Amino acid sequence: MDKKRLHDSLERLRAEIDRQEDLDDPTNQRLGTLAEDVAALHRGDQAGAPPHSVVQRFEQEIAGLEATHPSLTLTMTEIVEILTAAGV
Repeated sequence: MDKKRLHDSLERLRAEIDRQEDLDDPTNQRLGTLAEDVAALHRGDQAGAPPHSVVQRFEQEIAGLEATHPSLTLTMTEIVEILTAAGV
């Protein structure tokens, strides 16, 4: 796994989430949880969410947000690509 690229993408994701003023609270909370799950994967923390479920949840969020939040979903897609390339 390209840990540097994942770290950079995770930081961009957190910044993008913070910039989104029109996300409802449940979506904001789900995205925050996803960011924390990716951080756990980055640290190698085995106690976090199963890696494949993180990718699936990202894909679900991307599908729901890509039309209205393209820059956010671009960063999310990059994270999915990094995780997928790592075999997650």
